[in-house]
Amino acid sequence: MSTGQLTAGGELLHYNTNGLSAWAITVSVFTLLWLTGAVDPSIIARYWGSLIIVFNSYGYILSVIAYVKAYHAPSHSRDRTFSGSALYDFLMGIEFNPRFGQGWDWKLFHNGRPGIIGWSLMSVTEVCSNISYGALQYQIHGYITNSMVLINLFQAVYVVDFFVNESWYLRTIDICHDHFGFYLAWGSATWLPTMYTLQAQYLSRHPVHLSPLAVASLVAVDLGGYIIFRSANAQKDSSRLSNGNCNIWGRKAKVMRCTFRTADGKEHTTLLLLSGETLPR
Repeated sequence: MSTGQLTAGGELLHYNTNGLSAWAITVSVFTLLWLTGAVDPSIIARYWGSLIIVFNSYGYILSVIAYVKAYHAPSHSRDRTFSGSALYDFLMGIEFNPRFGQGWDWKLFHNGRPGIIGWSLMSVTEVCSNISYGALQYQIHGYITNSMVLINLFQAVYVVDFFVNESWYLRTIDICHDHFGFYLAWGSATWLPTMYTLQAQYLSRHPVHLSPLAVASLVAVDLGGYIIFRSANAQKDSSRLSNGNCNIWGRKAKVMRCTFRTADGKEHTTLLLLSGETLPR
């Protein structure tokens, strides 16, 4: 259980950040079903067209439910935003944190569970098994290319990192600023699992063999980008948790203290980091 950021309506919400366990169980069960012969590991890839229809249908239905719920059964009424345009409100959302009960948050669940885990099942390479598109490439061509291994390895690192640091996600734009409308509902249900797997989709049918130099170069670029990504997020977390009393790159962190007023009339302070990886340029 983790605590999110203070909302504009003055709510301090708690989240079930059990994504790593959910991901591990889902992938383990899928792999076990494959090893026992109960499921063809390429089943997702082979029924991709039908699944896209299901994804889209669910995304649209979820968007409509979120829109209606915002008017008639809001979870936190002070955190709703009405633009005056029904179309804009449907697309960008009215409710900030729609929930079932106190702990089942729509935004965190749909992005992290069907979104990220679904993406994982569609293209991620596990230790000794290739799930879905990797399996499809093997079934079609009789081998798995180093490019398929690389793209799945890179994405697997991102997925695992996301769930290991899921509490950090509570301080991102998705959770802290975006309302739950079509943009997030359809995006998590459809855009994320379909578009994020494009590389694996292509490689499963058009195998590409990379030279050792190309492999080394791609690993170096990916590793460099990942280090910057983790470093920047760690610096922002450190500055906020220490209230700006920390060192970044051997120097005292530079921060901008901003004030804002929530719907309950209370004034609050937040920090914007102005040094390190996030130095304005």
